[in-house]
Amino acid sequence: MEKISFEILISALFNLGFDKVDPVLFTYTLGKLLLEDVEHQFIYGPENTSIGFNKYVDCSGIAIKIKDGYTLDTNVSPRDSMIIPLRKTLFKSKKLLSYLENFDFDEIVSKKANAYGVTIADKAPKELFSEKEIGILKKLLANQNSENKKLVK
Repeated sequence: MEKISFEILISALFNLGFDKVDPVLFTYTLGKLLLEDVEHQFIYGPENTSIGFNKYVDCSGIAIKIKDGYTLDTNVSPRDSMIIPLRKTLFKSKKLLSYLENFDFDEIVSKKANAYGVTIADKAPKELFSEKEIGILKKLLANQNSENKKLVK
């Protein structure tokens, strides 16, 4: 069993392409993870965030995001002769990342959109929805419209 924390889950979501994580995405992801983890591979527990996480991640707004001026590919090595991308500094759990790579985020994004009353992907608040979530939402809404057209015929 692997212990995961706030920092570990946020870092995994960043590595999966979510450029920001709001409380709804975090909570729904954690809930789904713990409900679907029938093999009990993970246990969630509180833990202080690391110095590196605090240095490069902004938790002061509505959504958690990498601080301005940084990307996952930014070299954060203290030595000029080495290249250490931020992605590797934040990366904490290969097992969790692997598990989440096969995770279906469609349901989570759909529930999040409902929670915020979003019915048009392009009108999703940019401070709350990552580009990845907007892409998922566009796909879900296109599928929904396609299904509605089939029902009408």
